[in-house]
Amino acid sequence: MEVGATGSRPRVFLHVGAPKTGTTYLQNVLWHNSDALAADGLLVPGTGARRPWHLHSHHEAALRLRRLDFAEGLPQRRTTWQSLADEAHGWPGDVLVSSELLAWTGPPEIEQAVTPWPGHEVHLVLTMRDLLRQVPAAWQEEVKNRRTLSYEEFLAEAVASDAMHGGPGGVWGGQDPRQVLGRWAADVPAERVHVVTVPPPGAGPHVLWERYCQVLGLDPAAYDTDVAGRNPGLGLAEAELLRRVSLALPDSFGWESYNRLLKHGLAESEAFAGEVREKVPVPDEVRAALAERTAGMIEYVVAAGFEVVGDLGDLAVSSEPAGLDAAAARPTPEAVADAGVRAVADLLLRLERLPDREPPLAALRQRSPAAHRRAARARLRRAARAAVPASLRARLRRG
Repeated sequence: MEVGATGSRPRVFLHVGAPKTGTTYLQNVLWHNSDALAADGLLVPGTGARRPWHLHSHHEAALRLRRLDFAEGLPQRRTTWQSLADEAHGWPGDVLVSSELLAWTGPPEIEQAVTPWPGHEVHLVLTMRDLLRQVPAAWQEEVKNRRTLSYEEFLAEAVASDAMHGGPGGVWGGQDPRQVLGRWAADVPAERVHVVTVPPPGAGPHVLWERYCQVLGLDPAAYDTDVAGRNPGLGLAEAELLRRVSLALPDSFGWESYNRLLKHGLAESEAFAGEVREKVPVPDEVRAALAERTAGMIEYVVAAGFEVVGDLGDLAVSSEPAGLDAAAARPTPEAVADAGVRAVADLLLRLERLPDREPPLAALRQRSPAAHRRAARARLRRAARAAVPASLRARLRRG
């Protein structure tokens, strides 16, 4: 399905990924400046009356587009892809929808995604970052979402996956442009596909915002980029501890509790993510494989004729050895133990700050194995008493 040729019509920009490429920062800037952007002709639908839930409205719409019910439990949020399109109906300017969760969308849903924008010209935006940072970040995100592959296992599967294989946790299905844009750009002219590279470490987030604004045709200096909210990374030991906690939790520990207490609780706490002791390294053997994969990704982008904003050199991965063998992918027991101590300390500090300290501690005591045994014995005594007729109990007491 050809969606049309470039012209003077207003545009709808679909920012379809990739995850862990500064998307949280960009989205927070967009939501924070939504009124100013609308005044300048760019509508970010779903950012109005839904506050504070609007920060997730595009993600929810993406999940519903993909027919996933991951967000069903969140209150007051029924954003669909069609509701975003309906909000943009009649808007005379450009429109932007941004969710990295769109990266894994399949062809049938992509057709549904690009059709409900009458009067607008569809453009695609893919932000990309070098795989030396992306692969460790992707594993961390998998762990934060309760997946339990070890880092070694994740790397082994990632390296073994060919160009069109999804990889562990779908890492390549969401990161490799040969897969993401191979699906999304099948019927969109190349001149309307924009690849934005994330600058190398040390450049600062404002450079990414400037590149993003270049695609949108905006003045980056016109908007407030001093925004709260981030998606912090974890160190190797911290992520490994979180993985082991997930393995230890029973299935009855539901996602809502996990999301609140672990993913957006412990994993984002200052004690855990505030001071990363040891970054997640990439062993030399894996580095060489990532360098080879990167070359194929860059070759695809160039051959396809997509617009590149930034520098494809930002994506380059050197195959030169860094002196890291396979053991570098395994945290030391001491580092994991240290992360565990900090996790317990963080939990105790959170309990101490609760308005009433006794109920949580009492609840912990009530759930202990000894408490369960005492409760079982009490139930047995009550059952035994109930089995004895009242008249007999009275005679026994008198005698």
